[in-house]
Amino acid sequence: MSTQLPTHVQYRNGTYHGLFQNYTRNGHGLLVLDNSTILLAHWRKNTIHGKYVYISDSLRAYGQMLGGRLDGYNILWTKGDRGEKILYGMFREDKLYGKAVSVDNGQVMVGQYTNSELKEMISKSTVRDREVYEALTQHFPKNMYTLE
Repeated sequence: MSTQLPTHVQYRNGTYHGLFQNYTRNGHGLLVLDNSTILLAHWRKNTIHGKYVYISDSLRAYGQMLGGRLDGYNILWTKGDRGEKILYGMFREDKLYGKAVSVDNGQVMVGQYTNSELKEMISKSTVRDREVYEALTQHFPKNMYTLE
């Protein structure tokens, strides 16, 4: 059985600081790319497998992945030419399932999804920041915000 060792690896486009085992990222680690993208995650055989935090100029994400795919509660914040968007919900193999909340230019929508397809609109409204927080927290478990 090989041992996980803390290491520092310089790649062509960035640096990895974290645990390595059998020449692969395995365990907790931080990947910092030259374009200022940051990825803090739990890795298994070079693939994100567990909790992660991702920060770039146009995307911020927090949640859980299994085998490199969104799996579990995730929150995604994107910033583009048409403004900011937030999506919060349960994913299975990169697909949105169950209840999800999206915020797009002040419009808040709560919907029921299957295989990333909207099946039922639960509510849609225009709200302020405090109301967005309350809409998010009333529909999802409180412990999903922890990194445990």
